[in-house]
Amino acid sequence: DAQSETEVLNLAKAHLDSGKQLRTLALEPEQRSLLLGIFPVTMKPAVYVGNAAEDLLPSGGEPAAKVQKMAAGEGAPAITLSARLEAELGELDPAEQAEMRASYGVDESGLGRIARAVWEAGGLITYFTAGEPEVRAWPCERDAPAPVAASKIHTDFEKHFIRAEVTSVDELVAAGSMEALRSAGKLRIEGREYRVQDGDVVFFRIGR
Repeated sequence: DAQSETEVLNLAKAHLDSGKQLRTLALEPEQRSLLLGIFPVTMKPAVYVGNAAEDLLPSGGEPAAKVQKMAAGEGAPAITLSARLEAELGELDPAEQAEMRASYGVDESGLGRIARAVWEAGGLITYFTAGEPEVRAWPCERDAPAPVAASKIHTDFEKHFIRAEVTSVDELVAAGSMEALRSAGKLRIEGREYRVQDGDVVFFRIGR
């Protein structure tokens, strides 16, 4: 109602006036829903990125420590990279990139680390389907029940969901195909309550 909304807005204003982001404001689920209706920018998940000198990698030294402290205060992830190094790496072939990163104690591109952190901060996971003729990756909300995950492929799949046959990428690669895993009885059979996990390989059984 109007009174509840006014109370939440006053809480939000006081929090913002104190110089804090709304994502750090402790709210009940109902209060959070009221605020989300006005799409406040500072309620969105954040990822902090510290740009450090190359000679300070991989830790990033004191500048990166300040960024990490700020991020920790909000429960947000922090990434340390060197924009100059990333630009140089972009001009090399993959083998040379890996060698140059290793010399700085870095094992993944800055863009890759940022993308993964943003994905996780947004509450998303990736699951896979492996059929003929291709393997595909599907985005899905973290802890989504199997029927909801299936709806990312087609909306009708949620309504007509029967079960999910689940394995991991490593098991699929070792076996060579979903059919080989099925023949060996190595696919897990999961029902409607199963929460699809990041990296799952899933075959959905759908009715009509």
